[in-house]
Amino acid sequence: AEILTDEGVTVLEIVDQDRQVIIRPDTGVVLGVFKSGYRVHPYKETLITLTQAAIGDGVGVGSAGLLRKGGVGWVQFEYEETQSVAGVDFRPFVTASTSLDGSLATSWIAGSQVVVCDNTLSAALYDRTALKVKRYHTANSLESLTLEEIRAELQLTLTQTAETFAVQVERLTNESVSEKEWN
Repeated sequence: AEILTDEGVTVLEIVDQDRQVIIRPDTGVVLGVFKSGYRVHPYKETLITLTQAAIGDGVGVGSAGLLRKGGVGWVQFEYEETQSVAGVDFRPFVTASTSLDGSLATSWIAGSQVVVCDNTLSAALYDRTALKVKRYHTANSLESLTLEEIRAELQLTLTQTAETFAVQVERLTNESVSEKEWN
């Protein structure tokens, strides 16, 4: 059906039962057009509520943000207390990320990459040494995921992440570097 707006613009309305349009409600930006089986993983419920329930107590939000006009979101949780090993201070963390624009699967990552922008989120997502849980945006993708699965698949304990990072720092700070290698 054609619709004529008050501004004199003709808009073509198409109804397709096999497709859905995802629109950011606060800005009206179209984030994507997807098949009907695509499942939105809402930011608050997925990134905050589910992640906090999986991680447990003793953590706080270290950083959070939206990228790509709100099409991608992340929340990074970290220990509330700074830890130290070999003179290096750090806070182990878990990053939860997802997208509404179809560009990312929902992921939980335990690692050492601080996320502050698009580039650092990409670095964290593609870090081969990080522990990850990933779920694609399919019809029952969140219903089939339990807190126990997140913990088990990701070994989602910040204590373990802290211990792994501490071992890495200890190994790197004890590595000898010759003057030739330094130069």
